[in-house]
Amino acid sequence: MELVRQIKLAEQPNIMALLQTLEDNRLNKEKQEVEALVSCLDNMEEQYGKILGEMQGIREELGKMGESQTKIQLSDITGHAEQKVQEFGEQLKKMKENLVKSEKSAMKQCKEKGATMLKKVVSGMKIPQAISKLKNALFKAQSGVEQQAIKAGAIRQELQSIGGHTRNVGKMLIGKEAKEIPADTASIGKVEKLLLRVVKRLEKMEQSAEKTRGKLEQFVTGKQKSSVKMELNQLKKQRTETGKILALPDKSMER
Repeated sequence: MELVRQIKLAEQPNIMALLQTLEDNRLNKEKQEVEALVSCLDNMEEQYGKILGEMQGIREELGKMGESQTKIQLSDITGHAEQKVQEFGEQLKKMKENLVKSEKSAMKQCKEKGATMLKKVVSGMKIPQAISKLKNALFKAQSGVEQQAIKAGAIRQELQSIGGHTRNVGKMLIGKEAKEIPADTASIGKVEKLLLRVVKRLEKMEQSAEKTRGKLEQFVTGKQKSSVKMELNQLKKQRTETGKILALPDKSMER
């Protein structure tokens, strides 16, 4: 798992140009949606980098352990956890790439066909749905890593209960009798702790994505409520004016 530092989306000239163009054309709703997605992805990228660092810490801890059945089992657990983390990383990478592609398309359409097409392209990005998809990917990664953390905890507890030997650990996990080799329970505890830290970080990322999705939903709902309120006010005004007309005396009846 390789950690590569990248320029934040919010600092990339093309993204900044798109946001400015949306503002210049008074497409406030579209600008807010793009800003929300950019901020969400940048935050996810930063947190993902920290997760990769923690997974690297797990590998380093495993390297300190002597060769044993327990180490083999922990290596397998770590591999499964890394797979879940990498799956989310691929989803995050794909979403960032899609945003960059959409930005290029939006700017091109704007230059060729005007601001109306810019609005259409941003709408086609389906940003609220994209954030919901990201949230679901985070939940899947969190659940997967948590399962592995539980397995690591089970190994630690079993070793503590049998005085630091691996006799029952292999039997518990793979259905075979393992050799009685002393295990480094301190390293196992650190591996478990780091896995739980990854779980917590993924959980916070999921909550952040949900918060962003909620804000976008409130923004759209607010717009709809505002539109409905305007329609009601117009209807009320029309009824008032109609009432005034109906209330005017009929001069022909006065004769």
